[in-house]
Order: sequence, then C-alpha cells, then structure tokens
Amino acid sequence: MIGSNNNLGRNAENDREWAERTAANFNWLKTIFSVARDNAFAGVVLGTQTNPGWSGTPVPNVALRTGLRDTFFLLEDEAVVFGRPVLVVMGDSHIFRIDKPVIAARSGRVLENLLRLEVPGSEYVHWIRVRVDPAKRGLFSFEYEDVVQNLLPQQRP
Repeated sequence: MIGSNNNLGRNAENDREWAERTAANFNWLKTIFSVARDNAFAGVVLGTQTNPGWSGTPVPNVALRTGLRDTFFLLEDEAVVFGRPVLVVMGDSHIFRIDKPVIAARSGRVLENLLRLEVPGSEYVHWIRVRVDPAKRGLFSFEYEDVVQNLLPQQRP
C-alpha cells in the first residue's frame, strides 16, 4: 500500500488501479495468514510504505483513511484469528516508533499481538536491527542503529 490514501480518489484511472491492487492485497493477506496458521508459524511480518493514520496513540481502524480502511480491517481480523505476533513495518511519516497502534473493532481494546515498527527515513536515514526469537513470548526485539554519516555534525562521535 502506498501513501496519499493508497491512490484512491484522485481520478477514475487511479481508482481502478486501487480496486485491483486492493483485491490482490486481500488475497495476499489471506494466503499469508492461512500459511502461517497451517504451519504454526511463530509470527508474521508485513511491510508497507504507507502509514494508514496510526498516529502514535492507538486508534480504531474505522478512523483510517478510506483508501486503506478495508485492508487494515482485514489485517485486524487476520491478526485476531492468528493470535500470535504480527509485525507491520512501515515508513511514510519516517518517525522511529515501535507501538501497538490498533484498537480492535470487536473488543474495543488494544490489539496486543499487532506491533508496528515505523522506520526512520527522509533526511534522517538510519536503520533498525530486528531480532526474531521464537522462544520469547514477544518474538521480536529491536535495536536502533545510527548511520554516523547521517547524524548532525555535533552528534557524530
């Protein structure tokens, strides 16, 4: 999924492209979670460019931009059924954060097994080391890594 409302609402051609890509994404998400359940995977990692409107405070998916809402409703449903850790890695607003951004539609509670990693970007390009340990309940751990050349001169070692 891409930024700017996932390409929806610009013109008829982009709306058709959005509909085709969204249908493909639905199939892709359903397949990923089906394979993960069938094979008892410890977790799922998904990547997307867009930040759907997860602001840093948990929000219900109904509050998301219309071009993204249905996909994230499906992601929420699949994450609930899967029941194990789901990591969504995204860029877009390029603010480094790790949080649990979704209030589940049915329970009204934070969706505890869905974790978001938003990576730094733009002129502040650094990187995040993600470790996966199936023996840990949390499954994922993170280390922020500076790219020294991208630090302000006064912040360089």
